[in-house]
Amino acid sequence: MGLGNAQAGLTAAKPLRYLTAPSIPTTAGAGMTIKATATKWSSPAPVKRQYQWLLSGRPISGKTTTSLKLATSYLGKRINLRETATFKNRTTSVATSNGLIVGQIKVTGSPSIEFVGDSGTVMKITLPTASPTGAKAIIAWQRGLDDVAGATNPTFTATEDDYGITFTGSVRYSLKGYQTTEALYSQQLFVADPNSGGPGIKSLVWQQDFNESAGTRADSSIWTPDIGDGTSVGNVGWGNQERQYYTADSVATDGSGSLVLSASRDASQYNCYYGTCEWKSGKITTKGKLGFKYGRIEARIKNATGKGTWPAFWMLGANYREAPGQSADWPYCGEIDIMETTGDNPMTNFGTPHSPDFHTGGQYQFTEPSANEYHDYAIEWTRNHIAWLVDDVKYYEVSAAMYGNNYYPFNNEFYLLLDLAMGGAWPGNVASNVQSAKLSVDWIRFYTIDGVGQVITH
Repeated sequence: MGLGNAQAGLTAAKPLRYLTAPSIPTTAGAGMTIKATATKWSSPAPVKRQYQWLLSGRPISGKTTTSLKLATSYLGKRINLRETATFKNRTTSVATSNGLIVGQIKVTGSPSIEFVGDSGTVMKITLPTASPTGAKAIIAWQRGLDDVAGATNPTFTATEDDYGITFTGSVRYSLKGYQTTEALYSQQLFVADPNSGGPGIKSLVWQQDFNESAGTRADSSIWTPDIGDGTSVGNVGWGNQERQYYTADSVATDGSGSLVLSASRDASQYNCYYGTCEWKSGKITTKGKLGFKYGRIEARIKNATGKGTWPAFWMLGANYREAPGQSADWPYCGEIDIMETTGDNPMTNFGTPHSPDFHTGGQYQFTEPSANEYHDYAIEWTRNHIAWLVDDVKYYEVSAAMYGNNYYPFNNEFYLLLDLAMGGAWPGNVASNVQSAKLSVDWIRFYTIDGVGQVITH
């Protein structure tokens, strides 16, 4: 009985908290020796301290003092010091230092460029701050899409040959014992031709107007029809559970200046992955014939109508392979949706960039269904940047900087696609009262922007 009372009077010993954790330098390179500042504990002081260095969260064998020489194998990895303190009352407490990425050069901000003087030809790059301060800046200048050979100074003077061209400055940092940083790019700066009227000039270099007589198929030197339900290329239902079978005769001019992609329920002669096909429709692509890189791509389109319709004007990276599992499979190749809508969202256009890490885009809202009349759908595409426009109103944009360290696939060649899908994972089943649908394309045009942009013939 007395034992119970004695136990009730005992107070459990509690570990003590630290006042400040151990600290190590925030930057250091391979070959350097770093030393930690020990933990400050609340009173009374510990009677014993033990140290353990951690590499990417795992103990480094034999590294149990407050100093550490950073091996080359540590480059790019995180270092911490863990201190375990034992107190007179036999309790222990653990404190862990801040982290250090070995050989990481820290850069604050981005480079910027501007004209200096009144000539409009001398450009100067202002560099961001780098730590450690001894890091060397490696400067490069880009003329349009290409590096300017030998241009490594903070200033660059454009010549008459550079009029009408957009320039960008970039910088990388290097230092012995550190990893060289990725290139950071400035905004673009346009060198105006005094006789041209200023920046932002768009020059038409390619177009399709579809003015042929009725029933003419799309130019076979540019366009190829996709055929089937995707099964033959290992992409059943075109990856979206779509219900149509694409046929070549579903895409033809109407004799009034438009190319028409027609969908019809007259598809019983075709077999689809789910049985007898419910729909036939049209899809064409410039894959393997015509590619594009940067510039303004624009089409004037009158959309299909009816619940379950899914029309699109879009682009895929030219390295796309149909068979799933290959290195350039979707979405690693990148996808740019310029016009995409569904019959149950008739007043919304979806403009979306697809990549392995992001599938988020913008939405443009019409005041009436987009199937009521033609609208202009466009992107303005430059290095590290894409803007989406409807009827020349910009409603969404992305830049490589928004992707951080994630993969940005949009600085490569892409090709065009037009299709009218019926049903599928997004729009759902086609309404029973929909017997046919049409997607009409008045024209497609490609412009360079300030001289930037390529049409690539294969």
